[in-house]
Amino acid sequence: YQAGSAPLQVEAAAGHATQQPDASLKGQAAVKALMRSRPIGGAYYNVHADSLPCLRAVLCAGLYPNVVRSDESEERRTPRFEGPGGASVALHPSTANADIAKF
Repeated sequence: YQAGSAPLQVEAAAGHATQQPDASLKGQAAVKALMRSRPIGGAYYNVHADSLPCLRAVLCAGLYPNVVRSDESEERRTPRFEGPGGASVALHPSTANADIAKF
């Protein structure tokens, strides 16, 4: 090694350099700073824990991602259902719930 030359690179047994560039270290420091800025503890993440409708919606969305919403404003033989984005969804006539007028 000579003074003024490039930094010494130490090769590991697998042939990879173990010394990291300064940019990588700066990136790691930025990630650590970001992680520290987020609150730690249950109170922050449980703000809506007392809201039963919110809890039901979260559980339903996680367990049943293809669930639709029924429109109960009209009394019909077969209720209307709305899918994502307001798309209209119909029950198949042979399904067990096809004859149920209200859910």
